[in-house]
This record gives sequence, C-alpha cells and structure tokens, in this order.
Amino acid sequence: MSLTALESNLFESIEFCLALLGTIPVPIVLVKPDNSAWRLNTAKLDGNYQILRCSHDKNNSETWFLDPSAKNCPLCQAVAHARLSGTKELRKGVWKTIIDGAPREFIIAVHAVPTLIKDENFVLVAIEDLTEVEQLKGLLPICMECNKIYSKGNDKWVRIDQYISEHSPAKFSHGICPECANSILKELK
Repeated sequence: MSLTALESNLFESIEFCLALLGTIPVPIVLVKPDNSAWRLNTAKLDGNYQILRCSHDKNNSETWFLDPSAKNCPLCQAVAHARLSGTKELRKGVWKTIIDGAPREFIIAVHAVPTLIKDENFVLVAIEDLTEVEQLKGLLPICMECNKIYSKGNDKWVRIDQYISEHSPAKFSHGICPECANSILKELK
C-alpha cells in the first residue's frame, strides 16, 4: 500500500507532524547533537509542570541537557546507547528528575530512536511512566478478615508467617502480644 501525494505531503508539514505528536499520551523529546532536549508534545508524566529535567542536570536555564556519562540515568543511557549503536534502544529504570524545582522519582521505560536530520544525529525519545504499574505489581493480596496472603506459587491462601518463611530468609519466634495475653487471661478466668 503506497501513500498518495496528499498523504505524503502531510508529513512534510511541520504543523501536521507536531499535531500528530500531540496526540501521543507520553512525553516525546528530540535530543539534539549537543544533548539539549526539546519537548515535541505536551504530554506530562504526572502533574502540571512547566520544566522537566534530569536531577543531575545542574543547568539552571529552561534548556534541558542530557549527560551521556550519567551512569544511573536510564534516560541518558538510552540516548547515549542509541546514538552510539545507531539502533533503537529500550531501557527501564528509576529516573530521578526535577519538576519545577522539586525532586521526583519515576519508574520509566525509555524508547530512544536515532535519526538523521540534515546530516546531524538526533535521537527521538518517548518517556513512558511505569511507576503506578510497578507499584501495583508489588502489592500482596491479603484477606481483610483472616489476614491470610494469596500465594501464587501454591495457588492458595496461607498465613502471613508461612508466606514470609517461604519467600524470604526471615525466621520467626512466636510470642503473645499484650492485647492477646489479656484476652486469653480473661477467657481463663
């Protein structure tokens, strides 16, 4: 299936391309050869902010710079690897950022695609926020009545101490809390 002349001409229009990018629900950034970043759409990770940057970027201007030597930054590492390898890079990790002057952390997936524009190497980047998904993956289903935990491995509900013993090196010493001790004493009298 080939594009008609009209369809092909649409992609030559900067207004059309920016409008198309505006429909994407994740932040899209174009990283220039000098590692400065230019936001291409208005999608936000969380909240209503004007300035977004990596926490290691100490530049106080409104321009956001990425640092290829920032080893703990999944965004900077994805861009650096995509630029060096010339291939698409997908990275996931904890991204420490500054939003309107306040430090924040997100768990992100970074899609970095190198592209050549007028003989210069740019990287097109999509930043996907996985924070809520990762937090939900870490939740343990616990019964509101008996406090048993659902164990996927056994496909059954087990006592908390049994679950922890099966999933960690922790050991238990059993005792009685003061409230239960008083309750037992009342029952015995």
